[in-house]
Amino acid sequence: MPDTPEAPLEERRLRLRAQLRTQRESIARQLAGGGYPRSVTMRLLLYRPALVVGLLTLVAGPRIAGRVHAVSIAVRALTALAALAPDGHSLPGVPVMEA
Repeated sequence: MPDTPEAPLEERRLRLRAQLRTQRESIARQLAGGGYPRSVTMRLLLYRPALVVGLLTLVAGPRIAGRVHAVSIAVRALTALAALAPDGHSLPGVPVMEA
């Protein structure tokens, strides 16, 4: 049922809340199902870094591949640190950046 100017404000508010709840549930299901990242490129970069480094070595040469591999190790380390504090609280000894 589309919103009309004649629809009571409370009714429109309740309908919008229901739509938002449905969207949040859908997003939660998608995230829990392991469907992210959806792009094949990102899946390769995240889950098969050795394959990416091997392909890069063939295409660009060992010097560039070594640098990319070092960056991927740093990203994985930062990701592991972020996973230690999923509630957003800082880790011991790490200052919190205020926005």
